[in-house]
Amino acid sequence: MKVLLINNIKSLGNKGEIKEVSEGYARNFLIPKKLVEIATVETIEKADQVKKGIEKQERATEEKLKKIASDIQNKKITIKAKSEKEKLFGSIGAKEISEELKKQNFEISEKSIVIKEPIKTIGEKEIMIDFGKNIKAKIIVAIEKDKGV
Repeated sequence: MKVLLINNIKSLGNKGEIKEVSEGYARNFLIPKKLVEIATVETIEKADQVKKGIEKQERATEEKLKKIASDIQNKKITIKAKSEKEKLFGSIGAKEISEELKKQNFEISEKSIVIKEPIKTIGEKEIMIDFGKNIKAKIIVAIEKDKGV
């Protein structure tokens, strides 16, 4: 039986795809849980429209990410931290970098910031930001001693 996937199903496929499944699986599990519809001419047309919408949305998202990546490329941000000589009290991680970028109007998720290990010393470090879809940018994070200490 051919069915149109309404949702992403891990073992079967992604939303909008048409798959061949056994009739029992479709009637007893997938259809009652509203995970699929029986594939008809109308549902196939609907699937094509959904796919086109998803592709359009993905292209728009990708363009937006490329714009952000080009805007942030080689940007230098400064984070002040408490330290003794060159060693920080604590460390600077993705959370702190994300918060500093947010202050500069860049909404970057902590998950996108690639740090091999937390920063524990004063100085400048190159940090990679991976937006996914093979879009990456490099920023420079300058850690300075907080004069209030």
